Parts: sequence; structure tokens; C-alpha cells
Amino acid sequence: MNSPISEPALIAEQLHRAFEGDAWHGPALLELLREMDAATAAAQPLSDVHSIWELVLHVSAWDDAAYRRLGGGESPAYGHSEFSRGSQP
Repeated sequence: MNSPISEPALIAEQLHRAFEGDAWHGPALLELLREMDAATAAAQPLSDVHSIWELVLHVSAWDDAAYRRLGGGESPAYGHSEFSRGSQP
């Protein structure tokens, strides 16, 4: 008989699926971005709106923070500078 999966493990699995595939809500983030090139992702057609590149950096950083915390570790505090436009290709 299988042992029950812990709640942190279930949450980690859902995060993984949301990012990489087989998500409950529809296409996962990487599935949506599969055909997108770096120039398109970095484009900023509106000056006061984040680019797709910046949004993916944000999601990735907080995904990593959640995994660390679910594993019992700590995660760094992220600020605006970690998602700056200067970190694009």
C-alpha cells in the first residue's frame, strides 16, 4: 500500500505542473511560451507594462522560493531589482 503524499509534496507537484505541463488550469507556462522568441518576449510595446520576459522571471523566482519553503528551507527576499529590464537578452 502506498503511503499518503504530504501536503507540501502535493503543492510542489501542482507548481511543477503549472510551469512545465499537465496543469489543472490548461496550458502550462512553458507550453504557452514554446514558440516565442527572445525578442518578442523582451518587447515592451507599452512603457508602463512589464514585458513577458520580466513576468517569466518573476514567476520563476517565486516558483523557486515556494519550492525552497516547501522543502523546509528559506528563500531570499526578492525586490524590484531582480526583475529589472536590464536582465533581458
